[in-house]
Amino acid sequence: MIFNHTCHLMPFDPSLTALRALKSLETTGSVSRTALELGLTQSAVSRSIANIEKAYGLRFFRRDIRPLELTEE
Repeated sequence: MIFNHTCHLMPFDPSLTALRALKSLETTGSVSRTALELGLTQSAVSRSIANIEKAYGLRFFRRDIRPLELTEE
């Protein structure tokens, strides 16, 4: 599932924590390992990634396979 691109009046500025979660998830392929590595809950990691994806109208990870993999977008 791909999000539709949206137009925002104000630019989205992701938090440093969200960017760290994005990078860690790309490396580990696991929400639980990312949460453990960053000292966050799994819910916080998932929410951070979802917020970035929604803001940019992109899906960064394939969620239908494990470990998670980056999409081609």
